[in-house]
Amino acid sequence: MTRPLLLAIALSLPMSVAMAFQPGGSAFTKKESTALLDGPKREASSSGALPFATKVKVLAVQGVWVQVSANCKSGWIFNGNLSDDKPAAQNTSTLTTTAANTTAATAARPLSSAAKEYAGRTSQGSAVSDIEWMERVADSVSSSAVSSYMKQNGKGEFTK
Repeated sequence: MTRPLLLAIALSLPMSVAMAFQPGGSAFTKKESTALLDGPKREASSSGALPFATKVKVLAVQGVWVQVSANCKSGWIFNGNLSDDKPAAQNTSTLTTTAANTTAATAARPLSSAAKEYAGRTSQGSAVSDIEWMERVADSVSSSAVSSYMKQNGKGEFTK
């Protein structure tokens, strides 16, 4: 893949998750188990987890990362794993993700060390660096920049 194509993909990742969470507000977890991270980055260590539809208090927002607290726990969550509205009750014991339902939230996970080792063994090392570059670029794009781009180009909810 070329870097311009990767940049286009990186810019499209945050579009589906550009939520407007505000410090002092609240949100709800959308996954069966939502990891709380020690910092606002993919590679941060997990400091715990929150179950499906847990109401959280928003403490801070940094790019696509939201610092939250709930149930005497606090940490950072990728904003694609949160919702403004409480998700409908469902049987969380059977939650699965298919390729058709994969979102930017899923794509936000970093490459595992096993994936990087495999890429190295199969001479795909440049693919790893390309993906890491794409992740850095995606993280650097603000929600307001994405919204502005979408409005100017009639994308997403701004489609005419």
